[in-house]
Amino acid sequence: MTKQRKTILEILRNTTCHPTADWIYEQARKVIPEISLGTIYRNLQILTQEEEIQELKYGSTF
Repeated sequence: MTKQRKTILEILRNTTCHPTADWIYEQARKVIPEISLGTIYRNLQILTQEEEIQELKYGSTF
């Protein structure tokens, strides 16, 4: 598992809220300043596919 993925999982495990990708990005930059928002989205998708995390969708989309 990559450092980025481990960091994202640690952030998610240590929060009681349902964070957005942007929030995770801000938290991850404290640990890995060079991480990009694209890396966050890519890793969230992988973690969802591996069933490590569950995606929550808010509201309706048009």
